[in-house]
Amino acid sequence: MAWDMDREGMSLDSAVPGPPVSEAEGLYEVQVLDVYFSHPYKPVYAVSIRALELYRTTHLRCPHLAVEPFVKMLCDIYRVCYRSSLRLAFSNCYDVYLRLRREREKLVKVALNRTGLWRRKNACPACTYRLHRETKMTFGMLVTMDGNDSLKRILRGLLDASYLGVEDEDEEASRPTRNSEREDPRSIGEDIYITREAANRWNWETRFDGNESREADMRNEEEGDSPCASRWHNMSKEATAKAWGIFDETGLFLCLCRHGYVLAMVDMVRSGELSKYPLAVVEALLDAFGDNIGCGYDIGCKFSSTLKDSALGSRAAKANFRSLVGSFHGHAHNRVCQLSNLANYVEGLGLEDLEGCERFFSKSNALAGSVRYASGFHRQQAIEEYCKHVDAFETSQNISKFIVDNYKQALLLIAGEDELKRQMELAGIESADTFREWLQQEREYLDALKTEPPEETLKMDYYLSLKMWKKYQEDAERAIKAVQSLKIQLNIQARWTSSSEEWKEAKGLLERLIVSRMFELTKANMSQTGYKLRKHISTAIQTRSQAIRTALGHYNAAAAELKPPRPSLSWSEVVEYAFLADFDLLRDTRNDIRTRPWAQPVNRALRDRYFKIERAREEVTRLNVEIKRVVTHIRDEENFLLAAEEENRAADGSPTLMSYHISSYRHERTLFSSVHIRRFNELSKLPGFTGKNSLIPGVSLDPTLRNGSGSLRTPSDPLAAHTTVVDLEKDLDEVEGKDPNHAEESRKGDEGDADLEARFRAIEVTS
Repeated sequence: MAWDMDREGMSLDSAVPGPPVSEAEGLYEVQVLDVYFSHPYKPVYAVSIRALELYRTTHLRCPHLAVEPFVKMLCDIYRVCYRSSLRLAFSNCYDVYLRLRREREKLVKVALNRTGLWRRKNACPACTYRLHRETKMTFGMLVTMDGNDSLKRILRGLLDASYLGVEDEDEEASRPTRNSEREDPRSIGEDIYITREAANRWNWETRFDGNESREADMRNEEEGDSPCASRWHNMSKEATAKAWGIFDETGLFLCLCRHGYVLAMVDMVRSGELSKYPLAVVEALLDAFGDNIGCGYDIGCKFSSTLKDSALGSRAAKANFRSLVGSFHGHAHNRVCQLSNLANYVEGLGLEDLEGCERFFSKSNALAGSVRYASGFHRQQAIEEYCKHVDAFETSQNISKFIVDNYKQALLLIAGEDELKRQMELAGIESADTFREWLQQEREYLDALKTEPPEETLKMDYYLSLKMWKKYQEDAERAIKAVQSLKIQLNIQARWTSSSEEWKEAKGLLERLIVSRMFELTKANMSQTGYKLRKHISTAIQTRSQAIRTALGHYNAAAAELKPPRPSLSWSEVVEYAFLADFDLLRDTRNDIRTRPWAQPVNRALRDRYFKIERAREEVTRLNVEIKRVVTHIRDEENFLLAAEEENRAADGSPTLMSYHISSYRHERTLFSSVHIRRFNELSKLPGFTGKNSLIPGVSLDPTLRNGSGSLRTPSDPLAAHTTVVDLEKDLDEVEGKDPNHAEESRKGDEGDADLEARFRAIEVTS
């Protein structure tokens, strides 16, 4: 800490130790604590802090870079033969250096009273910095969670073929018994990581209150409240509880807020994506944030049943915790599930897609190579360092860009409302209430098709039994018994034949399965959906739709026997159908739905556009709240840390070690404040912006942002007297010594803004 203070902001190439204590050039005194004085310790290697800092910052920006290639690079520069001992020495020094940084951070946070759950509770200013008298939203906080298996770690052990593919219900059985990995008691803390012990409290045996049996659990997870729970096997005990014995940690389960800040993560240990991991995350979220949390998960429909039946279920229900499905994954779900969980139909969700984990993993996958063969501690250390760096230097910089871009997208959607009304009038739709009625009618129709009428099911069984008896004469006795049993249940007097009307009618009872899948195929053929995205969605649907292939097989066989024969259908033809009205098979089913208003392509498109505009309005409401939170946080955080600096200064006004490092902490926490303010100022100039009041800082509910006297900083302080974002921008320029003309450069530096700006100007001119 003293060394960092003494260099006074000098660049690393100038940050060298002071003059040597000995006249011999390059000779430094080293104090050593040893057992025997007569045998002094003689260090062999020394690694400079600037080399360690260069590796740390480079590795965090480019996670592919591990210690070994960095040390090899240094050897190449100085034309030294690389030796593994150099890598080991550098790695050991790097551990010490990171430990020193963590200790320094801990001292600063203790001085600021920011320990324990403070980081999680205050991870995102837009999500967690709540204010007095702000608009109440359906979801007080939106988060997303998911598992990823890229960050696996090889367990160091004496492995042979007998250890590979071990399959035993006991998770410990999959671990090599001749483990040669040395125990490492070091840990990296719990402000981000959820421990293994906390996750294991929600394992298969202990996650219930004690009354339910394992059989009941399996039945609940398979049948559940979700209409498509049987499709998803991420959380199946049989499918995921076993992993190759060569891995210890088999991946990472992560939770982010909607802006991308890391809230919690837990290692998946010798297993796949078991339900204990999301349950542990939900517990952490409830502890930190309380009520009204909306949580996106690719199998959120199934997880809602798991959560409900767990010991955490009553607490989650009381806190109004809701498990949702991300926009992209939702299109591979059952249509009934989509009507309840698809983002476009969920009130209060706004334009949030709940797919942040996928974007995060696309970047964090670069860590895989450097942690695959690391020790358990080094793997966690690398992951935590990476997540904290992304939060501090990427997510923090982009939070205002996220808000501004979403605001512009929402305004563009709302700007199309007049055109929607015009098309509604042409289509004869009197009010928007019609769209909600259609949505309910579609849900009721599909609910009615969850199970076929018993009589029709028996007829189909009887028909198939007759077919089997006719085809397999060698097994006639069993087939005849089945035919006779069903004949009695249906009270059939004369056996059906291929020419009877009942035989023909039974061939057409294939409605539910095919109709349900047709609703799901809509996304695959949606206009403006890219080719690769369409193929990806189609592949996802195909892998989960073996049932429809079977149904089509039965249909084609029956269609060939009709007179005149009906055309057969192939899977590729079904995938390419864009709308229900194109699907001629539906006219011959129990209910011809092609003429219903909600099944018409134009009406469905108008309905979805209406709900999209509704979500856009909700998004604007949420963003206005978030802008005010961020603006208030910028003011309060700066003032609070300035006050803490002053309180830790020496009596003569000179900085102490603690005041200096609080200042460094303040600089990192407020690094992008002026960028955010300038972006919000530019946003406020757009037509349709409704957040003028959001540009005025509010009053925080957080009592921790008060100085030692228990009061907020006075208006005489640099950032306390302003009344609007414009005033705050001027104050920030004054405090940070920045040129006010930098605003234009900052605006131009925001990627993607130019195109959106042009589109808004076009809307303004048209208006």
